[in-house]
Amino acid sequence: MTDITSLSNSKLERPETLTSLAQKRLEQLIFNGALVPGEKVKEAVIASQIGFSRGPVREACSALVGEGLLVSIPQRGVFVRTFTNSEISDLYDIRGHLGLMVGKLAAETKGHDHISELSTLLKRMKASVEEDEETSYFRLTIRFNDSFLTAAGNSELTKIYRRITRSIRLYRMEHLHLARKAAERNHWLKASFQASINQREQFLNALKKRDGNLAGALLRRHAEDSRQRTQELVARSGDVSIEKHLKP
Repeated sequence: MTDITSLSNSKLERPETLTSLAQKRLEQLIFNGALVPGEKVKEAVIASQIGFSRGPVREACSALVGEGLLVSIPQRGVFVRTFTNSEISDLYDIRGHLGLMVGKLAAETKGHDHISELSTLLKRMKASVEEDEETSYFRLTIRFNDSFLTAAGNSELTKIYRRITRSIRLYRMEHLHLARKAAERNHWLKASFQASINQREQFLNALKKRDGNLAGALLRRHAEDSRQRTQELVARSGDVSIEKHLKP
């Protein structure tokens, strides 16, 4: 006979809706560089690419507008969002301060499951860099962040922190696209990946020691170092803005 108590305590996942699946596919197109910042999101084309009808794609677009990855312009349509240098600077300020809290909560949480998961993800990130798997590396960084955010145990903090890091990544995608033909693009990527891995390794060690203050300080320093690397990328791309695509 089935134990009703055990059923109530188990993690029962709701089946994903067509809209949520379409949203995931659309996010993949954005963060894989298939849709670049400033580019118009054509529902019919996207629906054909990901194998959905236009309805779920339209709803997915609305959801991503709400999350700040897309922007809707009346009588023109929906575009992949661009960010100004000032907006990104403000987001880095917030990310640094939130990092203090996130690191402390993640280090002081009970259990060790996240430690094992983070260690595995870090090894895979290193392998991705060695194999020049840029897309795989970015996907793993998202999972790494999600793991320690889950460990922090604050759902609202997780939403804010995730939105900030995704916005910063979208801004970087814009300038990586502009620097695509530059010889130093790959050099910048490898240097950035290696610095990021080293900092995550230090952060993981702080979590293992359950040193909340150190973990928080390392996340804040990681944000500041990320800001500096982003500024270097912008300089390499010539600081060319593609916001003009959004203007009438």
